[in-house]
Amino acid sequence: MKDRYDLAVKTVRTVSRSIQCVVSWNHLIDWLMSKGKMKSAFKIYHEMKKRANVPDAYTYTILFRGCSKNPHSKQALGKAMAVYQSMLRDKSPVKPNIIHMNTILKLCAVSGDLDSMLYFLDGLPSSGAKAADAATFSTVLNALRHNAVSPLPTPPSIEQRKQQIQTMVLQARQIWKGILKRWRKGDMWIDEELVCSMGRILLTSDDNKHWDEILTIIEQTMGISRQLPPFVSNWQDQGDIKDQIQKKSISFHSSSNDQTFETDFISKSDSSPDFHTTPQLTPLSLSVIPEASKFARPGKNSISLVLSALLQLSSKEPATRYWKIFTEKYEIQPDLENYVSYLRVLRAFRASSESLQLLISMPPEFLEAKVFRIAISSCVRDKYNHHAFSNAGKILDLMQKSLKQPDVSTILRYLELAVSLPLKSKLDPSSNKATISDGVLGSQILRALDRVQQLILNIKSYMFFGDMGLEFNSNKYEYLQNFEKLIQKSIQAYNLLLKKRMVPDYLFTELRAQIHKLSHLIIRISKYRKSFGGNPSKTYEPEI
Repeated sequence: MKDRYDLAVKTVRTVSRSIQCVVSWNHLIDWLMSKGKMKSAFKIYHEMKKRANVPDAYTYTILFRGCSKNPHSKQALGKAMAVYQSMLRDKSPVKPNIIHMNTILKLCAVSGDLDSMLYFLDGLPSSGAKAADAATFSTVLNALRHNAVSPLPTPPSIEQRKQQIQTMVLQARQIWKGILKRWRKGDMWIDEELVCSMGRILLTSDDNKHWDEILTIIEQTMGISRQLPPFVSNWQDQGDIKDQIQKKSISFHSSSNDQTFETDFISKSDSSPDFHTTPQLTPLSLSVIPEASKFARPGKNSISLVLSALLQLSSKEPATRYWKIFTEKYEIQPDLENYVSYLRVLRAFRASSESLQLLISMPPEFLEAKVFRIAISSCVRDKYNHHAFSNAGKILDLMQKSLKQPDVSTILRYLELAVSLPLKSKLDPSSNKATISDGVLGSQILRALDRVQQLILNIKSYMFFGDMGLEFNSNKYEYLQNFEKLIQKSIQAYNLLLKKRMVPDYLFTELRAQIHKLSHLIIRISKYRKSFGGNPSKTYEPEI
């Protein structure tokens, strides 16, 4: 490959003596940047100019983009800034455009130089070809969020972290106010990436009014009506909040109109002596409502954002309504992360039947271990429901059909559910919670154990006679440790049946024989596991 590159350089040098071949020089620079050879790329760039080949706008885009992807971000920022400053000179044939600026902003963000990033943003005009666009603001908002939540060498205290996030949210809301004003004037487009960048910032807060504002943003920019009534927080002192905003915020002044972006405060009732005030994003009713064609088109990112917000807000029914709007009205095909987000909402509300139906509707390629773990956890939480155990059994059936290797954590949760179902209370026979008698519970545990034993045999055959494959090379020790735990839980369940005489006496001999077989198997598995080494404390968490 190096010989071919050397040949390409030699050819370009020869041809460039007689004609302008900027495109060829660009390809050389781009190839070097793609290989992480930043210094060599800049040498070619300078050689290009010395040979009287004038760089074009794309040359600078390649340089800046390559710098933004270089692992030595601070060094790359210095080189990129030197080139950028040269473009600002009067004699420069190419002036920087918004594509160049977006790449510079991204480079500032990657190198952690937020002050420079905000300085450049402040200097951009509010309209025209060089004005900030959706990509500009997405870069800035993502950088603010990353800076506030990323781990530091010396972790800050909880209070310091909360303060950082609060300041970041205030800054982002100021920027968002300016974005909305420009959007309503028709000076810029808003896309899903930008909307979700702002939404993810609000999601980092621990204040539920910020989570609620995500739904307002979706309504403002995508035209999707709120499916949850707006949250209203009781603030005792409106003045304190304004002072807080003024102290913590960074004002962004447009070079053309010297306009400062601020957060709106909309009073619920100015005439009331104890009115409630909520810092809100400006409602569409206060300005010109954009045409439907100007709304951002929702996609998979929007689904995850809204469901994450509603999970934080503990709101299941609105989540279901949003899910139908996104998947039916907008015909968005959910991805795996969307399904996982919705399953987590259903799990939080113990909706085992809905979790099962969602699994059934999912494309086969999305049916992997973690979705079964979340769904089975919904059944465990829903154990007072008469249908929970039946739903869990159907989830187990679907898992067996979908996975090459049964997921041990899912089976563990299934067995835990069978054993933990509530017995009929002698103290409170009128309890509203679903309960069952000893005999029915014993029959249910026995039915669960029969299924689990078959799965244990399948896993055993796969381990000792099948090919564990590369997928288990990194986690085989932990997998075996969970398998041991499953066998132990099975032994405990058999002992429970015997101890409490929850099954007919004629089954006792058979159950003791099963315990004996499992005891021998667990010794064998333990020896097999120890041959791999590993950390005994690590196990897969069944609920994720």
